[in-house]
Amino acid sequence: ANYREIMWVARRHEVHLFNRWAKPICQTGDGTNQAISVQGNLNGENQVIAVSDTGIDMSNCYFKDNAKQPIYTELQAAKANLQNSVDTTQRKVIQYVYMQGTSDITDDGGGHGTHVAGTVAGLSSISYGDFVKYNGMSKNAKISFFDIGNTALSSAGSKIQLPSGLQANLFDIQAASGARIFSNSWGSGTSDYTDNCRQSDKFMYDNQDALVLF
Repeated sequence: ANYREIMWVARRHEVHLFNRWAKPICQTGDGTNQAISVQGNLNGENQVIAVSDTGIDMSNCYFKDNAKQPIYTELQAAKANLQNSVDTTQRKVIQYVYMQGTSDITDDGGGHGTHVAGTVAGLSSISYGDFVKYNGMSKNAKISFFDIGNTALSSAGSKIQLPSGLQANLFDIQAASGARIFSNSWGSGTSDYTDNCRQSDKFMYDNQDALVLF
């Protein structure tokens, strides 16, 4: 950069989805062992976990609230009134924010976001059969969800639409729900220290009780 006005130039990488691991393998390293969270009854009670992904199928029994309709909030509306974007009385998903300019408030055809959110904190509303065997890592935690999926994107590759500025337009929004753990099963696959990395670090530096995971 030969111009004094330019302080930093960084390559913008396309991001892709990551998440393939099951509860016992993550927690014990052996798929035949009982998960540590089960052994110690660590079930996420009174916690909120933030997830950003392609969307959630809210008709899925691991998220559906039979007594209430989901609360969907567009990003700018959420920023204008954070309290109105959160409903702590929801059975599972207490915040569902989506990107401005889209009406994409469900999961894409691959179901990645539903899978990830279910892995994190899914809790079946159906108590018979095998449903409860597939509850999430922290089944009693509530979920703050940010929908970054946009199936309308013309790209043949990634269908992810990130907000500009992860700290102000993603992490701060979800932190308003009470979330302090932030799960992001997506990335660019590069080892570069990008602006997304910097903003994630800055958010954790500014919020010492927060843990952002990729």
